[in-house]
Amino acid sequence: MTNVHHSILPIKPYFVRLRGMLCFFVMSFVLHSFSDTLFAQTLAPASKQAAEERVFKTKPTRKQILSMKFEELSALSLEELTELSSIVGVSSVDELLKLLVNTASKTNETLNDAPGVISVITAKEMELFGARTLADALNYVVSIQLFGTTLYQENITMRGDLYRTITSKHILILINGRPLRESLFGGIYAQALNGFPLASVEQIEVLRGPGSVLYGTNAFTGTVNIITKTSNGASLSILGGGNGTVSATGNVGVSLPTSLGEARIDAGLLYNNNNTTWNVPFSLQPIGNRPPARITYNPYQRSLSGMLTASLGGFKAQIFATDYAAATLGPEARRPQILLTNRTLNADIGYTHEFSEVLSASVNGTLNLYNTRHVEILQSNDALAELTIAYKPQKTLQLLLGGVAHARSGIGTSATTGNVLVPEYNQIWWSAYAEAQWQPLENLKLRVGAQFNKAVNIDADVSPRVAAIWNITSEFGIKAFYGQAFRAASGFENFTLSMNARGNPRLRPETNESLDGEIFWEQANMRIAAVYYRTWQSNLIAPRNIAPPGQPPNNVTQNYLTFQLEGAEFEAKYAPFNEVYILGSVSYQTNGGTQDGHSSRDITLLSSVMLKAGFGYDNKNGIAVSLFNVYNAAPLIPPMQMGAMPTPVVNPAATAFSLLSAQVNLDISEIADLRGLPHFILNLRGENLLNADNIWIPDVTRRINSLPMFPGRAFYGGITVKF
Repeated sequence: MTNVHHSILPIKPYFVRLRGMLCFFVMSFVLHSFSDTLFAQTLAPASKQAAEERVFKTKPTRKQILSMKFEELSALSLEELTELSSIVGVSSVDELLKLLVNTASKTNETLNDAPGVISVITAKEMELFGARTLADALNYVVSIQLFGTTLYQENITMRGDLYRTITSKHILILINGRPLRESLFGGIYAQALNGFPLASVEQIEVLRGPGSVLYGTNAFTGTVNIITKTSNGASLSILGGGNGTVSATGNVGVSLPTSLGEARIDAGLLYNNNNTTWNVPFSLQPIGNRPPARITYNPYQRSLSGMLTASLGGFKAQIFATDYAAATLGPEARRPQILLTNRTLNADIGYTHEFSEVLSASVNGTLNLYNTRHVEILQSNDALAELTIAYKPQKTLQLLLGGVAHARSGIGTSATTGNVLVPEYNQIWWSAYAEAQWQPLENLKLRVGAQFNKAVNIDADVSPRVAAIWNITSEFGIKAFYGQAFRAASGFENFTLSMNARGNPRLRPETNESLDGEIFWEQANMRIAAVYYRTWQSNLIAPRNIAPPGQPPNNVTQNYLTFQLEGAEFEAKYAPFNEVYILGSVSYQTNGGTQDGHSSRDITLLSSVMLKAGFGYDNKNGIAVSLFNVYNAAPLIPPMQMGAMPTPVVNPAATAFSLLSAQVNLDISEIADLRGLPHFILNLRGENLLNADNIWIPDVTRRINSLPMFPGRAFYGGITVKF
């Protein structure tokens, strides 16, 4: 192996990437400068028509209001918005405007009109049920399951998609629609799951199913879009309790009038130090014929993170940065725990210009820097430039066009010897996407689109999708989708020199085909949805022994696995009274895979059945209490692959479990009627109330039988101040 004496990537590729990003921003200024004269005459008739169609001749119904687009709502007066708010039944204009999602189409629309299977967790739900981290909040969502490995403590998967992988590489996380990525492994999110400041979050939109048409690689089985707050005010929370946990978080938002228009700044901070005194008796992987070493494992996590967004006119910028540290047992669990550190930076700057009410264009430059150190030093740096054009020539037709240039680079070395584990790589991807939505009937929408993508040395690939949304009545509707997605090989899979496998620079993208059907029913205080899905995955990447029989193993990463998923999902939200809120979900999945002609069923070591339910009561006078339970059925343990060594059973068995939590929020200012003062809210919380012992889950690498995932019963207390 080659020795290296540097731990940072070369500077030159950055100048190349920055030059490309600069070209995109020059384009934005050109668009801004010439827009008025170029489009004023050609689009004026369409703009006038759109304005006339926006006027209601009669008082609109709740269904009509929820079907209105964001542009239509924004053009109404404050008095008109207030009247609409009273019809819908929300308490403020802000809440009315936020009954919208945009992850499925990059267009603001209602949940029922979105061309995708979407769940939403709002800031109010996170506060009511007491989510402490992004992982907690996502665990409320149907079909999402948390899992851990000996290397990274927190990961997420969706719909049981966890075949031959230890990362979340089939899920893409977005921050306000911009991708949070690292190209070295393609799915490390522990630093965000533990460290994203929830005080900055307005809502989390979870798109289940393929999303590559609009978002490219990794939007494979699902996409998580974190939408941050844009509202004036400030808050500060401090919490402490079980297993030495201490956390503090806060956010602030201000708007400032300027000569160029209103400027807006929103910021959030989080310090989270989890489980510093959680000590678990734990057995490592046996080596040879020796018995497994017994250690005391302390799976703590610590995060110091910040989120900043700013806007002025059509310009928007955002930065998410986190300094994360956690205990790790390494990839093979053969040594006592060591420290894993990670520093991640996600930054985006963009400009949007509306030429008229029917045409707009935006440009974005996104930068992701990732640096992890344990026994290895792992770095990736990824830059992305994107141009998007939205055009709506008619009320019943809208078009979306876009192009992306994505440059990625990385390197991996040994922290002790300096040997190269992943040679330095520099790659460029190009992609273009187009989507059209046509509304042939007032209650029927059809959407079709595709993304074309091309990586260096790899054949071009196309991922299409087709969607139909039929609102049969004002309360009842159905959706049907066919979509494809792809995941490009990671830097590790392309270039690793690991002893366990060698990389392959000619790997093709993994592919995913999915059929989804959804039935939904909505009333003023209730929404129910049932989903059936079936997914076929092919060209999956994993190490493969290509040595002749009788020869030492020669593992090379190859496209050779297939995997299928089938399941059903049911979720509901219900507010029978203004003070009572209920939500719940049930999900079932079954799966199977094929490797070298051998087929197996239920091979992911995950629960096939999950039940999630929450009950909240808020008397609107300062007292709010809630319960939330997450039930995971016992994981199915498949037989070992032919020729593989059996999994050592050295730790407690992974069984079915329930995670029951309780939250009490007491607003002292409201209870005591202290008007004119900030809101002082006392927070009391209990977690894992049904289990005094730790909860263990299967080790997905199968080097040992199980890992501790959740500590036993714990209690917390804290205070929140809202200004």
